[in-house]
Amino acid sequence: MAYDQDIRGQLLQWRDNLAGGSGDFSHYPDNRLGQLQSIRDLLGGTGDADQYDASVRGVLTHIRDLLNTGDLSTAQYPNTLYGLWQAIRDFSGGSQSAQSIYEITKIVKDSAGAHYTLPTPVLIESFDNAAQWTAGGGATLSNEAGGLVIAADGTQAPQATKTNVATFDKADGGVLAWRQNHGDDPEYQTCTSVDIRPGVAGTYRGASAVSNPAVSDNNLGDNWQSYNINDISGHPTGVSQVDFRVQIADAAPRADRPRIDMLYRNAAGRPTVLWVFDNAYIGVYNVAFPKFQSLGLKGTLFVSGLVADVVGPPDHLTLAQIKEMYAAGWDVCPNGSSDDAPMNDHASVAEAIADIDSVKAWLISEGMTRGMDCMVYPNGVSRVAGTKVQVAAVTSNGTPVVTMASTANVLAGYKGAGVLVPRSPITTVQSVDNATTLTMSAAIPAGTSAMSFTDTSGPFHTGKLQAALKAAGYKWGRLTANGQRYTRFGLGDQGLLFPAYNIGPTAFPSLATLQTRLNTIVSRGHTICFYTHNIAPGASGIHMDTTMFESFADEMATRVAANTMDVLTLSQFMARDGSASPPA
Repeated sequence: MAYDQDIRGQLLQWRDNLAGGSGDFSHYPDNRLGQLQSIRDLLGGTGDADQYDASVRGVLTHIRDLLNTGDLSTAQYPNTLYGLWQAIRDFSGGSQSAQSIYEITKIVKDSAGAHYTLPTPVLIESFDNAAQWTAGGGATLSNEAGGLVIAADGTQAPQATKTNVATFDKADGGVLAWRQNHGDDPEYQTCTSVDIRPGVAGTYRGASAVSNPAVSDNNLGDNWQSYNINDISGHPTGVSQVDFRVQIADAAPRADRPRIDMLYRNAAGRPTVLWVFDNAYIGVYNVAFPKFQSLGLKGTLFVSGLVADVVGPPDHLTLAQIKEMYAAGWDVCPNGSSDDAPMNDHASVAEAIADIDSVKAWLISEGMTRGMDCMVYPNGVSRVAGTKVQVAAVTSNGTPVVTMASTANVLAGYKGAGVLVPRSPITTVQSVDNATTLTMSAAIPAGTSAMSFTDTSGPFHTGKLQAALKAAGYKWGRLTANGQRYTRFGLGDQGLLFPAYNIGPTAFPSLATLQTRLNTIVSRGHTICFYTHNIAPGASGIHMDTTMFESFADEMATRVAANTMDVLTLSQFMARDGSASPPA
């Protein structure tokens, strides 16, 4: 966007630089106070910090203190608004030759903000006309909710192809990003990957090697995927007329119906690292905190509560130490349980939510309010999927009675799924009649196809915990499964299932392996989350060796200084991408 050359314009540009060119700021007042509030929040501040009032002066004071990472003295500055601006200028590394507030905001915008500009995305396919696409792999194509639905036939992997989608130079293609939706039913979400392959003159080159990690039945609803076309070996250089093929990989019973929508080129997001630390180990305070302070970085700490073996000496931080890190700009967010046990140890989802809410309430009562919509799943357990029985061939004559080679392990009440099975209302097993026959709750159209039968009754079956967390106000939840996300256009429905790498020696045995992974997020404009626990000499497994930690932190700080990526706390990340959306 174009910015006016006045104080307002400089403030808006500072805000947008910090937000990486995206973000929803509609909830802030459209005035000077609102602009400063948004900048404060992007810097890691919060509107409910008791020591700052809600006036322009209070917000400016908060911004000054957030920028004062070196514990610099403020005594030499006049106790006026102008004095606050002077301190902000100096704490940002700006020249003291800047005297007017306009000059100061201009310098601060460039020195304290991320000062980068994201590329302008170009929509090259809207997927709103199924008739323009050719089905393959037995697929049935249709349009729903403005996107292209590619329905499997129960026997093979579906695909769809369209020629002459766009003409562009590979060098200008950059990151290709698209939205996909996998519905809200885990038993029908059997898609394992969506691969959109560019093609020229009938030759389609695989993007699968450079695309995001595979999806699973846990990946419901909307999410964004992306890859960099320049990472695809063999795609012609120069200007080409580009075709696209959408290839779906799926598993039995192959009844999935993914919906694809909005394919952009030149759509790179801001490469971003979220570095989080679990369980408040003392090494985080002794090693990570001072190292990050020296590099100008901030992290996120997950804590369970003020209980034995979770917070307190000798192995864990004291409450005073946690508060010190929070005051320095770190986020302190709730673990999924008050005792760091898996959330499914509770008898019900309601009990689990009450427990995490107790951790959240304790943090708030201690004055730590940033990142309260973010959480982590203890031990990485986000669900306990019920028993699933796959049957390769189930035959129906058009009635609720179906036959198969064996009904072993199938029980009454199990949910049925398959390409011929009615989806709404759900179809369940009414009775197991004998060793080869079942009676279902609805008539199954005549035919033979694969079916699955799943026990969905468990309180933590796929999707139930996430639905309850969402209803309780949580927006981001960290897994322990490897992966990274394209988040420029928001988190879709996947914020509560955010993948992460253990940054210990198993996945990253050397600095070179870390550099390779960081290169991928820079190429694709992704956000990646790294997690660890304690930091100590010789530590391994879920913990991290001190020397390795320091070298990894130096590498990230070097890239931040070169303006090729950001290291953000969770509240900063959520302020930037949590409510982001594609161009109108």
